[in-house]
Amino acid sequence: MKTLECNYNKWGGKEVVPIPLKDLRYGTTAPENEEFYINLKNDIEKDCMHDPIIVVPTTKAQLNRMSHSEILSSIENNPIDWDGGSVANIVITGNNRMLIADELGYDSIECVLTTPDNYVEVARIRKTSKMETDNERNNRK
Repeated sequence: MKTLECNYNKWGGKEVVPIPLKDLRYGTTAPENEEFYINLKNDIEKDCMHDPIIVVPTTKAQLNRMSHSEILSSIENNPIDWDGGSVANIVITGNNRMLIADELGYDSIECVLTTPDNYVEVARIRKTSKMETDNERNNRK
């Protein structure tokens, strides 16, 4: 299995794990911005992926309670076959990277899993990981 790896074993205090692309669902429409997408794809081809994507394993009931309109509209445009399983792994951050991984022939991508009912945790992971990334970059100088 060919995995698109990131630069971390832990990210935002969470373990980084590979998940097959076939087991992930887009949380937003990708690509969102063509210029950004092309630059990101070139960067991944050159240096691999810097940060893992953030995934929220979500049940149908939890999804129905979500208020994040971007996710709900994306799911409405690409319905989940709930008969295939009781949990959908929805990508909260990293939809462009997931699309690029598929285009480049990867089977899986490194992810951080967070809880479905806690967007505060997602914000904390983003903030913590940004501080970790900034500290690592500063230490390389």
